[in-house]
Amino acid sequence: MRVFGLILALCAPGWGQESLTLRLSDVVTLDVVALAGSPRLWMGRTPVTMRQFRAFVEETGYRTDAEDPNGNGPGRVGGHGWNSERHRFEGWFPQYTWRYTGWPLTDEHPASNVSWNDAAKFCSWLSLKDGRTVRLPTEQEWDRAARAGGTRVYFTGDAPSSLQGYANVADRSLLRAIGDPDYASGGFPFDDGYPFTSPVGKFKPNAWGLYDMLGNVFQWCSSTVAPRVCGCSYNDDPKMCREARGDAKPYSRYAYFGFRVVVPAGLP
Repeated sequence: MRVFGLILALCAPGWGQESLTLRLSDVVTLDVVALAGSPRLWMGRTPVTMRQFRAFVEETGYRTDAEDPNGNGPGRVGGHGWNSERHRFEGWFPQYTWRYTGWPLTDEHPASNVSWNDAAKFCSWLSLKDGRTVRLPTEQEWDRAARAGGTRVYFTGDAPSSLQGYANVADRSLLRAIGDPDYASGGFPFDDGYPFTSPVGKFKPNAWGLYDMLGNVFQWCSSTVAPRVCGCSYNDDPKMCREARGDAKPYSRYAYFGFRVVVPAGLP
């Protein structure tokens, strides 16, 4: 039985945009937004949140790659996170998983330390639950959504400063946390207020009503060759956000790896 509900949402000034609501539990939902053009495609309005990923884990008892006591990739137990005493990122270590990254996390923060394997399992679970295909986007689908019809370097323009207010990236907030002037010397020339991940939707969306398409966390994509991550994170400079993709192993998990979903279908 499908549990989608159709609503009409205004995602940006002057834009009327269709969205669907996927029900993950009695109290947890996930919104997907219709992308302009064809083929018809619906994409998560935000990266999958802690609340949404927890609904999956609690219903299935799933254990992520970072939580595998036998280690996964290659034989390493744990994930990646921030050591506040040493002022550095580190991993993989057992204390770091999607549940703990070294900084405070709320239900609305993006789920991170999530591998491609973990993200694919979430999609499979939601597909069975809903009755239609839910999956990770391809690189081409992700590019289409990120650009939102534009052709500039970033969806906001050509200058790194144009992302101010639109993306949680490596900026002065991160520089203060790290305390190393050389670390973020090539970062963005503004202060977004978040040294690490921020709750989703804290920054302005792109023209198609999608939040955090750049910044906050990388997003897993499917590929004909191997899994890849698209976008950039709170820990990335203008060059990385410009290139907007990277290779990774399916078991890779870092405190800047997350994901969002797509539904390749029309209205229910």
